[in-house]
Amino acid sequence: MTDKEELFLDDTLSADQLQEFRKEVDATTDTVLEERMWQRWNNEETDNSRTDHNQLAAIWVQIKNNIQTEQAVSWHKVWRCIQIAAVIMLPVLLCSTFYLYRENIAFTTDKTTISTTDNERATIILPDGSKVTLNEKTTLAYNSKSFNRSKRQIELEGEGFFEVAKDTEHPFTINADELKVQVLGTKFNLKACKKNLISELTLEEGSVLFTAMKTGKSATLAPHQKAMLDKSTGSITVAEVENAVNDATAWKRKELVFRNIPLYQVLKSIEKHYGIVCNVCPHLNINDRFTGTIPGNNINDVLQILETSYHCRATLKDNQLNLLAP
Repeated sequence: MTDKEELFLDDTLSADQLQEFRKEVDATTDTVLEERMWQRWNNEETDNSRTDHNQLAAIWVQIKNNIQTEQAVSWHKVWRCIQIAAVIMLPVLLCSTFYLYRENIAFTTDKTTISTTDNERATIILPDGSKVTLNEKTTLAYNSKSFNRSKRQIELEGEGFFEVAKDTEHPFTINADELKVQVLGTKFNLKACKKNLISELTLEEGSVLFTAMKTGKSATLAPHQKAMLDKSTGSITVAEVENAVNDATAWKRKELVFRNIPLYQVLKSIEKHYGIVCNVCPHLNINDRFTGTIPGNNINDVLQILETSYHCRATLKDNQLNLLAP
């Protein structure tokens, strides 16, 4: 096979010899062929007597120029990609930085917030031992780092019943929408919702100072008195109302209390509380006054009370409460 290799490299094989050489190559393993080619490469002496060194130098220069051009083009493409990526990523980085900033601020304010949702109530104990029961859709917040050290100050949006621990050295202050309440030790119900034009405080025991932020006017309440703030004018009205505390805290007992209220307003309250629609037949006078207590957790009892009070037939189907002729 070695002789045929030499003849093949010299291009002097006959047609028959070429056919035989092909058969020998096909019958030889790749490993043997690789070894023979490697030996020939290492042992072969290259004749470079006719090499034109000037031509080789020119070729080398051309190769170097081509390599530098390719590198320049590649770096230009890379730099262009970096610019495009920077344009895309800059808004993302800015948003991420702003988000992290807000998160860090939230963690460093030491502000504790408790919130309730629809049909949810919660009772919490503040660091000073004061007890607060929150009605639905109410938020209470205070600074846990400073509370009960130099002062006792909280913020309220919604409605809550307060049982404030007595501490003459640390006055208890509530900041709400357009008002401020200052107490030492007392029990009272405060309703201060931003959506309502009137805010109310009903005092069960102790004493409170009720202040309108718009006018700076204040009123000191005694037990069983009720203060009402008109947020549009900043005026405060204080009155001693019979059953004021019982009515104001009806939500704690899951009750709806009405005092000489037209029927149509009672039905609106029932609709809102139970998430239903009330339909009234023409023979009922929706302006009739109603005084009484309606349960806030049993719609069947509500139907029975309406039937007894207005001598009608009350039915409930598909969230439709119908008051019909008997």
